[in-house]
Amino acid sequence: MSEVDLTTRIRGFLKSALTNLESRRYDRALADLMAAEGLDRDNPEVLYNLGVACCRSGDYRRSISYFRRVLDLPFTFVDVITVNKLLAFAQIQLGETEPAARDIANILKLSPDDVTLLNMLGYCHERAQRYREALAAYNRIIEIDRHNYNAYNSLAYIIATLNGDLNRALKFAKTALDASPENPAYLDTIGFVYMKKGNPDLARKNFKKALSKLPDSAEIREHLNQLLELEG
Repeated sequence: MSEVDLTTRIRGFLKSALTNLESRRYDRALADLMAAEGLDRDNPEVLYNLGVACCRSGDYRRSISYFRRVLDLPFTFVDVITVNKLLAFAQIQLGETEPAARDIANILKLSPDDVTLLNMLGYCHERAQRYREALAAYNRIIEIDRHNYNAYNSLAYIIATLNGDLNRALKFAKTALDASPENPAYLDTIGFVYMKKGNPDLARKNFKKALSKLPDSAEIREHLNQLLELEG
């Protein structure tokens, strides 16, 4: 097969795969991409889209292997920052926050003001209870983007968890909730802050509203149970 014919066949598989990805036909997309991989094992666009397809279908372990293969190539026209973001996302989905945090910290050297990377780094630190590092990441986010309400919410929750400046925590929680009054995560956080401040009525009101919007949330139920225990 000539190089031109090979390239044409690969482009055909890629075009079909992207159409199937857009239509959420992940099995078909994977079949197209694996056929393309069979023609060129080191094609960065094929490997990247294989990682994306696996990620979207929930096969995070497999997606990680494809993203790492892209990053291990001696040269690639695929954006390495995007690949690293998806790699970190897959690791987080698998609960592998430690390697994710290391990878994110490395790629942040290339893009230090990337809010998505900073948010993932903050989450990884928060899960590991490295609260000082998590606070630094979320504070950096709001320095870059004053309208990043998830960062305000995370700051409020961590400060309250640490029994820090609860007035500051309440200010951050209100900033987030004012922007999205029906968001169950924001309602839960402000309820948590009110509980820490010794205001059980407002805590209960917000926990119950949060739970009505997200009834399967174990975290909201846990906070409500904590409130009930405090009330005896």
